[in-house]
Amino acid sequence: MRILQIGTVPTEISGSPSGGVAAHVWDLSRQLQRQGHTVGIVAANLPSRRKQGSVCHEGITLFPRTPYGTLARQLDLGAYHSAFQRLRNVHGIRRRTFSLALKATDYGPAIQAFQPDVIHVHHVVSRLEVAAATAEGEVPIVATVHSTTPLETGRISPSVFAHCLALADRVLVVSHTLREELKQRLRGTDELPPLHVLPLGV
Repeated sequence: MRILQIGTVPTEISGSPSGGVAAHVWDLSRQLQRQGHTVGIVAANLPSRRKQGSVCHEGITLFPRTPYGTLARQLDLGAYHSAFQRLRNVHGIRRRTFSLALKATDYGPAIQAFQPDVIHVHHVVSRLEVAAATAEGEVPIVATVHSTTPLETGRISPSVFAHCLALADRVLVVSHTLREELKQRLRGTDELPPLHVLPLGV
């Protein structure tokens, strides 16, 4: 199976700051690779060292972030205009449209080049929205929720968070405690999908 993960990679690979989620994404990728799967990662904290394309690290394909200011990236935004117009219409507000579109210029080419059988998104705010918009229903999406930080900080409302979760075909949470906390924080929202616990073992 071809599995494309969307997240971050550890500092020793990216040269950029990272945390526990990056370590989990990398460890999971290595384990999946050992089981015979082909794995790629769209790495938000991996700067591009060339204009386009991917790099291979220990047999895993890494798709780096493209510099925001490049003319090529700005020109590519038009290809994803309709997808993000749909996202704006779904939410009913104009939220972070340019930021979302910038992510799409990384995700879209990576999805097209890697041709995944499944996409696994780590964290749901913006990343899951972008993956759903660019995959356009052609590739199943699994999302892992690692924390409730976006809700705690007020970065996103419970209703929009629940809508983001509903974009995934399967939603994983990393502990039973987190699942119960999410249910409580998202109580009363209309679109909350089933939350499946898959402990990280940390």
